[in-house]
Amino acid sequence: GGRPGGGPVGSPVTGVRTSHGTVSAPAVLNAAGTWAGAVAGLAGVELPVLPRRGFVLVTEPLPPATVRHKVYAADYVDAVASSDAELQASPVVEGTGGG
Repeated sequence: GGRPGGGPVGSPVTGVRTSHGTVSAPAVLNAAGTWAGAVAGLAGVELPVLPRRGFVLVTEPLPPATVRHKVYAADYVDAVASSDAELQASPVVEGTGGG
């Protein structure tokens, strides 16, 4: 718990304390995905990240330029920001090299 060096709440996170010692850094990136809120809590930071259900459909590779950019439903931002669990889903189509 707390920050390396004992900085007050609200001060920048400048390192990580591990079982092998403290690693100092000018900045710390929290890349914990769904668990980012819990990891931020270890540093005394409130980060309102909540897990959501989702589905991924993978196709065979498509011809180049079939899907050139992400395509979002018109209600994407409102749907995923809603507090109504029934609305917290919205389709997104994205082409990748693997299909």
